Amino acid sequence: MTRRLFLLLSLGGIAGYALFFFLFPRFSPIAKWGHELDRQTAASRAAAAGRAFGVDPAGWTTWVSTSYDQTIESYLFEQKAAQKTPLLDARLTPTRMKVTFADLKSGHRLIVSLNSRGELLEIEHRDPASPPRRPPGGGPRGNRPGPPGREDPPPNTNQSEADLARDLRIAEEGLRNFYGEAARAFPSPPKHGAQATGNEYSWTSSDDLMKLTAEVYVQNGKLQSLKLDSSPTETFKPRLDARRPGSMAFFSNVANFVLWPSIIALIILYFVGLGRRQVNHRPALYLLLGSFVFLTVANYLGSFFDNFREDVLINNGPRPLFLLQLLLPPLIYLAIYLAISGSLYFFHATGSAISGGLVERRTIDLELLLKGGMLTRPVMGSLLAGLLAGGGIAVTPYLIAASGLFGPVALDPAELDDIFSARWPIAASAIDFSQFVAFMVFAFLTQIIDTFVRRRFLALLLTYLTTFLSFAEISQIQIPLAAAVAVTAVIALILTCLYYRFGVLATFFSLVGWQIALSAAILLAQPAASLHGSGVRILGLLLAFGLVGLVGFWKSREVTAEEVAPRDAAPNVRAERERLKAEFDVARRAQEHMLPDAPPALPGFRISAICQPSKEVGGDLYDFLRLPDGRTGIVVADVSGKGVPASLYMTLTKGLLDSVSEDKSDPGEILREVNRHLYTVCQRKMFVTLFLGVLDPAGRTLSYARAGHNPTVHRRAFGGETLLLKPRGMGLGLNSGKIFDQSLKVETIQLESRDKLFFYSDGITEAMNVQNDEYGEERLMKVAEEVDDLPAEASLNAVMDDVRKFLGPNPPQDDQTLVVIEVM
Repeated sequence: MTRRLFLLLSLGGIAGYALFFFLFPRFSPIAKWGHELDRQTAASRAAAAGRAFGVDPAGWTTWVSTSYDQTIESYLFEQKAAQKTPLLDARLTPTRMKVTFADLKSGHRLIVSLNSRGELLEIEHRDPASPPRRPPGGGPRGNRPGPPGREDPPPNTNQSEADLARDLRIAEEGLRNFYGEAARAFPSPPKHGAQATGNEYSWTSSDDLMKLTAEVYVQNGKLQSLKLDSSPTETFKPRLDARRPGSMAFFSNVANFVLWPSIIALIILYFVGLGRRQVNHRPALYLLLGSFVFLTVANYLGSFFDNFREDVLINNGPRPLFLLQLLLPPLIYLAIYLAISGSLYFFHATGSAISGGLVERRTIDLELLLKGGMLTRPVMGSLLAGLLAGGGIAVTPYLIAASGLFGPVALDPAELDDIFSARWPIAASAIDFSQFVAFMVFAFLTQIIDTFVRRRFLALLLTYLTTFLSFAEISQIQIPLAAAVAVTAVIALILTCLYYRFGVLATFFSLVGWQIALSAAILLAQPAASLHGSGVRILGLLLAFGLVGLVGFWKSREVTAEEVAPRDAAPNVRAERERLKAEFDVARRAQEHMLPDAPPALPGFRISAICQPSKEVGGDLYDFLRLPDGRTGIVVADVSGKGVPASLYMTLTKGLLDSVSEDKSDPGEILREVNRHLYTVCQRKMFVTLFLGVLDPAGRTLSYARAGHNPTVHRRAFGGETLLLKPRGMGLGLNSGKIFDQSLKVETIQLESRDKLFFYSDGITEAMNVQNDEYGEERLMKVAEEVDDLPAEASLNAVMDDVRKFLGPNPPQDDQTLVVIEVM
């Protein structure tokens, strides 16, 4: 990821998330729900309602689920717009929470439904010892079938007048006690329906839009259930249908045109890959195991397990089979997520079998992750880029709604209410079915496109169309169709760009970031403090993921050629690496021979030098020049870049210095002549920085010039001064002559006994540790002050040891060259 791309993604991602949290409460209907219950509060209030009902569910297994009713939301919206009072004085709310208490051993169940403010809507006690009752008006049993082979008991028509009067009184008292003032909306007398062992009473209240029915069931002189049913009137139904036209229903289901052909292709191509022995099972099995554990735990901590557990609860018979009741639902739950994880295994195994021979695979990030290479640039780059792009996906529907380009836009809040009943909302905040779709599309379908479609533009177009069709149902737009198409088009574009620029994981993490932001916004928009707190924690999770991605990206390593080599090319890559390594060894040995064997022996001076390349060969140079006037030149130079090209320019620079110094002794003249020759052969992207000092042993002076190089450190032991020698001058090979000649300045200093000079390259001062701190000139000067009493060689070792200690586990990022001169 280039610096410019990272900056653009960061700015775009932060702006996207900020705009999303700004626009969400203004355009999302969820922000107007006013949901006040979390899971614990709902269970507590439901238990209190059960005790008032005569059933204490203490110690029973508890399941909590949330449901959203668009019909009620539309009804409340229209009544508010018309300034009319809704039925039951707004006890109806768009969301309700259902709490089920079950005693698995005895088979007793208590079911309580509450509106979003915690007010009772329904309560029912199911006793397995009591015979089942018929639904109102007779007919089939609905969704509460009895045991196989057991018929409905006939209604009891021989009840006494006293029993009927008693049951009616109990029903009316129950209606008033549990619905309070709202019971006044139901006129008397109720309709009566006789059951086998009890009586059912129903009251109806309606206006021009909604019909409400309150049902109370009394059995053996005891209140058994209260229920509130709602249904739109014939006048309201057409207006409801207009909110979800057939064209929108069709558009949201176009993903089926991709899903089912994909499954067929998956089966065929998987067995083809098996036959050709191209399926790599091990990483796919790692994916299966990891996704199975994650999905199982996360959905249990969320709300899915509760929804599922209640749906498969065996609730008939006088005494359910306890072990079957206890074990069967969890086993089915595990089987579901094993099947989902298995499908991910097949998608990845088949996709990698198809595209494993491609050089430019977009699954490299996923492959590296499954091999344990999490701290690599492709993986951490995908994580960071995906999370940042999630802000663009999150804000897109709200920008479309705010733009007004398509007229009034209705956002669809369906299936976003489960976060309220999650055991741990933070655990459920990152999971969404769209991530499964993304994996199917980008780990499997696009691998087919990339492998068999050779024209890049056509491959891009097919990938975009596949993504568009697959993600039509996540637009969050209810109406109009044009807005839903626009949102899907933008999201598909974001995902396609992420895939081709970063890889499969980037598309996945973008949807994770979007889902986390959406979950946080839903909870932050509600009035309950507990939900607000969960929203803040989920927002913290998003920030934590972003921080992990940022730090991980900067600390990640580049991958080797073997790690990203195509399946069939891996042996060739290893052979090529061995060949290059042998050639680098030859180049490294040649470079070592070009460095001086030993520092010169100068009267009154001791000299020590070292050059350590960061790669096999490098671009640093130090040398000692014998000048015509008997003085000695000390050179430290650094060629821009690293590796073989830098080494070649270093060799050229050394040759020019040796040649020019045969006739010239002035450091300025030497550098001007070397620059003219270098300029004629250097590429404009390559240049050389150099510090040349000329020692005069007789006069104990140093004349020096600097061509854009690091300043030399001059330590005066007697005076206690540490200076930087930095005359002006630009790098060699950047200018043909005039500007270079004018910029270059030669200076001369007098040296004294115990003085030290430290010539060095930027590999010393720019060495960077794990905290991304540079070693710097100040640390070098401090070490120079600490070695006043040490000879040149010991002083050099002290500096190099201090640099290594500073780097810690980090390897050197650049060549390191140091020459220390001690005045005797």
